[in-house]
This record gives sequence, C-alpha cells and structure tokens, in this order.
Amino acid sequence: MYKNTKDSNNSALIGQKGEDLFVELIEKKKHITVVKATWKENVYDHIDYTLIGNDYKITVDVKAMKRTGRWDGKPQDKIIWLEIKNVSGKNGWLLGKANCISFQCEDGFLCVARKKLVKLCEKLVGLSTKEMILENCKSKKGMYTLYTRNGRKDILTMITKKDLLSIEHEYIKY
Repeated sequence: MYKNTKDSNNSALIGQKGEDLFVELIEKKKHITVVKATWKENVYDHIDYTLIGNDYKITVDVKAMKRTGRWDGKPQDKIIWLEIKNVSGKNGWLLGKANCISFQCEDGFLCVARKKLVKLCEKLVGLSTKEMILENCKSKKGMYTLYTRNGRKDILTMITKKDLLSIEHEYIKY
C-alpha cells in the first residue's frame, strides 16, 4: 500500500480499507470477476479494479469515505471531495480513465459514470474542466469552489452526496 510522506492521519489506510470492502461486496456477486489494476493503471490512469461480467468490462476507481478536513473527526458520506488535478498538477482521478467512480457510503457504495460526474462537476462549479486551473483556486475550501493546498498543485472541489444522487447511478448496499 502506497503512503504519502505527508499522510499523518492514516488517509492511505482508510482508502485501502474502503477498497477492500468494495472488493468483498462485489465478490459476493457470483457473476462478477474482480481484477486488481496494475501499478501503472492505478497511478497514471486512476483505475483500481476491472469488473468483468458475462457481457461487460468496467474499470472502477474506488473512493473511501473522507473527512471534510484533515482533522475533522471521522470519515463521512455527506460531503464528497473531487480531485481535478493531483498534488503534482497532473490530471486527478476525476479526469482519469476509469469508467466508473465508486464512492463508499455508510450503507454501501454509490457508483457513477466518471464522464457524467465530470459534467456534473462542471455544472456545479460553473467552469469547464479546461478552465479549472490554479489561477481560479482559493486557499479556503468551500462547496462548488476550486480549492488548492499551500505548496501543492492540486485542484479540488466539494459536492454533496445528494448531488451524486441527481445523476444516473447504481447503489450497491451492504
């Protein structure tokens, strides 16, 4: 498991536990095979798993529940963080190659098509992804506002779970 040197609050461990729970839930469905992504697919394409069924093949990036802030208590599922650019300034997982993003919730996983999520993000933020650049970021986080952290090149925003439910989705309950 990869752990960033600045991960002082176990975010990587929380993420891994979320992924493990997702795999466990999917593997209970007898008609689906779960294939872990290669290191390269994970790092560069933002793909965690490929799900293979009788007549489909879907790539998925799994997102564990997140805190609203680094020290804001326990992970929750009301506010959803979206990563447009990563800390290096390269495309974040929202602009990756996964077909589907699967968000861990308290009662299961909420799965949405990544491209539909991109369109929703553009609508809620009021900018196309091409316009989502560091110059349009603020140092204070807020809903539907582009945010970057000091000394990094990441671009993030927050939306609500209710926003996710407004687009086509599949909810896989525990």
